[in-house]
Amino acid sequence: MEKERYSERIKSHSMGREKKRFAEGMEDLSKLYGKECDREGNAIYIHIPFCSKICTFCSMRRELSPCNPQYADMIIRHIDNISETPFVKTCDIDTVYFGGGTPTSMDEKDLIRILEKLKSAFLLAPDCEITMETTLSELSPGKLRNLMESGLNRLSTGIQTFSTRGRKLLGRIGDGDSALQRMKEYVNTGLSDISMDLIYNYPGETMEELRNDINIMKNLDIAGFSLYSLISMENSILSNLQMKDTDSSDDTDDMEKDRLFFNTIAGEMRKDGFEFLEITRMVKTGRDSYRYIKARNQGKYTIPLGAGAGGEIMGGAVMNPIDIDRYEEFTHNPMKKMVPVMKDEYNKI
Repeated sequence: MEKERYSERIKSHSMGREKKRFAEGMEDLSKLYGKECDREGNAIYIHIPFCSKICTFCSMRRELSPCNPQYADMIIRHIDNISETPFVKTCDIDTVYFGGGTPTSMDEKDLIRILEKLKSAFLLAPDCEITMETTLSELSPGKLRNLMESGLNRLSTGIQTFSTRGRKLLGRIGDGDSALQRMKEYVNTGLSDISMDLIYNYPGETMEELRNDINIMKNLDIAGFSLYSLISMENSILSNLQMKDTDSSDDTDDMEKDRLFFNTIAGEMRKDGFEFLEITRMVKTGRDSYRYIKARNQGKYTIPLGAGAGGEIMGGAVMNPIDIDRYEEFTHNPMKKMVPVMKDEYNKI
């Protein structure tokens, strides 16, 4: 049975979902914001497309830091120009997610300005989950404490691996020991909901390296983690290296290694009290609810803020301009845009 699951080269974070979306017309975005919200437990997604360094496996929408100093102003202006609409005034928000890029590459005072604006402009639940993605190099413990004082209560850290060799290969900043020390510092702030990303089966990874990552995660007592068998995207720096590594070995052997590594992670972390929330995420019960992904999977509305952010407003699929300059223009009149109105169909893919 296990081998049947691995009979095709389909990795966990490239799998399709059963839910399909089809456009059935276009609508003026102002009309959608002009309606009262008809769903509870909605989300906000804020995209910060800046990074201090581009990881070798990454092909996401991002630019090299420093973060545009006017970018926070753009997001705040965007919020101001939608905050008095019937939709926003009746839309309760259960979760906010800062993604990127590296959101913490933004200046601390600007992140706090955005957090404070969110609290004043939206109907945030008293226990609203507010998540921020970060690399270890862009978030000091002091900066984290200040963000926590403004409402941040969940952290998603891009560790990928604690192996110094693996970190160098993946383009991460700092060696394994410094990564571990920084994670301990985050835990010592008192933030209980800390998550991390784990990449496994990167070129040349050994079982010893994998088990070391597993043991460190157990000892850190993190709340949850995402696990990804490395897929080197076509436009990433690592793609050529991984292609050479794959060409030099039997693809069946690589699938067997994938299966072995995945089952090792799942089996060992289950012993430590983790269970699967979804195919790419394991969490400790009561420690990491990951409301943002639940809201998206349950079809809640998502208000998108920031260049390249996507979401859904009253059935309309919203995508903000990707280009920073175009986004800046858009924030002056964010409801002028025409967006596709979507319908759902459920078919197995």
